[in-house]
Amino acid sequence: MINLYMDDIREAPEGWVLARTVESAKEWLRSGVEHLSLDHDMGACEECTAAGLNVGDMLTLATTFVS
Repeated sequence: MINLYMDDIREAPEGWVLARTVESAKEWLRSGVEHLSLDHDMGACEECTAAGLNVGDMLTLATTFVS
């Protein structure tokens, strides 16, 4: 399990894996994450248009419908 840090500007703290885009974060989430830090205002680069809230929404839907 990893610690995932999603941010399009700041560097990840020591011991955390950095995801610069929402798509990258989603890929890491599939591999198993112990701790998750989401940047709520992604958008400093063209491919970083979705926010951490989008990942949060995805997690909510995934856990709501998993039986």
